[in-house]
Amino acid sequence: MISPSLAATMYQSLLQGVLHSEISKAHKYGGASFLHQPFEVYYRLSRPWTFEGDLEWLRLFYKRLNSMADFGRLLFDHLRLPIVGQAAPNAELGRLTEYITFDSTENSLFFWGRVPIPVLLNSLGDFANIPPEKIYLDLGTPLHAGTGTGTLDTDIDDLLKQATDASSARCGAAIIDLGESAQHDPNDYSGNLRHAVTGNIELSDHAKKVLVTLLERIGPLLSDTTVSCALVRPPAQAITSGTSCFDQATTVELLDAVKALEPQLNADNKPAAINISLGTHVGPHNGDSPLEEYISTKLARRGERFVVVSAGNDGGTGLAAKRELVGGSREYLKLRTGPRCVDLLVEFWWYEPANSNLVIEVDLFERRNTGGRRQVGATRLRSGKTHQTLSSGHLGFPSMFTAQALFHSKCRNDLSCVAFSLSRLTTQLPTLEVEFALESTADATVNAWIVLCEQDPETAFIQGDADGTVRVPATANNVVSIAGNDPNGNMWINSSRGPSAEYGNSQVDPAPLMSHLAFRGAEAGTSFASPRACGDFLQTIADPLKLQNCSDATDLICETYNLTRSALTWNRRSGYHKVIA
Repeated sequence: MISPSLAATMYQSLLQGVLHSEISKAHKYGGASFLHQPFEVYYRLSRPWTFEGDLEWLRLFYKRLNSMADFGRLLFDHLRLPIVGQAAPNAELGRLTEYITFDSTENSLFFWGRVPIPVLLNSLGDFANIPPEKIYLDLGTPLHAGTGTGTLDTDIDDLLKQATDASSARCGAAIIDLGESAQHDPNDYSGNLRHAVTGNIELSDHAKKVLVTLLERIGPLLSDTTVSCALVRPPAQAITSGTSCFDQATTVELLDAVKALEPQLNADNKPAAINISLGTHVGPHNGDSPLEEYISTKLARRGERFVVVSAGNDGGTGLAAKRELVGGSREYLKLRTGPRCVDLLVEFWWYEPANSNLVIEVDLFERRNTGGRRQVGATRLRSGKTHQTLSSGHLGFPSMFTAQALFHSKCRNDLSCVAFSLSRLTTQLPTLEVEFALESTADATVNAWIVLCEQDPETAFIQGDADGTVRVPATANNVVSIAGNDPNGNMWINSSRGPSAEYGNSQVDPAPLMSHLAFRGAEAGTSFASPRACGDFLQTIADPLKLQNCSDATDLICETYNLTRSALTWNRRSGYHKVIA
């Protein structure tokens, strides 16, 4: 029910960093009453903290802190963590309802927001006994996008002058992309770009590049197209201690942008294509996450509105790994951190039938500058109990690591996940080798992704997989996921490649669905391939005779590029079709 990434990151962000820092300051500047509290509590707060309980223990710990005379002066209540969730329509969410945004479909209630930490802690305790099929709570994970420099305002302005309004348009084009904080409304280019998110926000450089790439590809059809934009608003407050993952916009704000754009497109009542050149590596990568399901059910409309998503740029990074476990036999995964890694978060996902059990043992080694390595810690998790959290203290992790967690949870019936995290608050981690030994009592397919590490990562699985690196939400069932090609017609070396995650009990979903040119000048990324494909699709979407043949994304590809569905052959790198120019 509770995503382990949420628990692990909450632990390393709050309990090891912010809380200790704030209470230390309060004590230093007059918080004398802390000295009169039980020694156990003060000792925990004045030393590197070790997590030794479950979520219910956290609730009790918070209540104990709240009884301290000086606690009310801390900033604790103002610190908020982003969450994304999906629940049964009749689920009770308690105090969370004061801080989250809701939207619903026929079968599900979706919610997201930034929740004060004490409220979240109490809610997690309240949810502890709710079955995983009733509530699925996830961390509002960081979005990743390409980078670049240079302004494109003149090119965008010239292209948008050709666009039309919704009343006379044959189709609609839209982007959902990163925004930047500003003291004004975003540039609407003389009223030709319709913004769904306004007020103190501006298009990021990435958003401008994606937009101009889309407009160039639409070409002459722009005179029959209305163009919209929903910017992902940067969070108003980032939690800063040991949490580089919160320094950028998250999926909470992405869902805000989706919710803002949808009624605009509904009012237009035009066939449309929406581009999203953003993604993350949290979740099972099979379309089951709340983020993917919300986008698939709210933005996409069968035969009418299509969502086009970049597959990602992680094809050669070693951020993904997969192991086929034979019951009773042990398999191994090894990971090495890079020299600039500050925070590490790894997720393992698998289906765990009743009466089976998976054990993960972790051995931690530090690389010596003179060569060789020394073991600095070990821990072990047996997955028979959900919501189980383990960490340093009695498990032998060294004191140099100010946060470590290994957490198991069931998120969707038999779908299980373990998150493993390490961080230091003041400097980067030492160069580490982490060895995971996995053993299950029954056959199981385990997929793993590095969710958080340094930018331009050197942290990677040793013998990590090139396959299975397509980012979420490009692994959603109802989106058109786009990989990248180089200018010579070859697959771009860094393009993420499929398939969506496979767990041994279901058909593999084909992602990506196609590939397109990933280069824009000297830069490259599937962030450019995706809007080019989106522009191509609009040629089909604008033609009612062609559109009537497009019940799903594969039909759209066939109709756009004159392919025959019965003759299609899927390729894990290029999908069903490759466009090189």
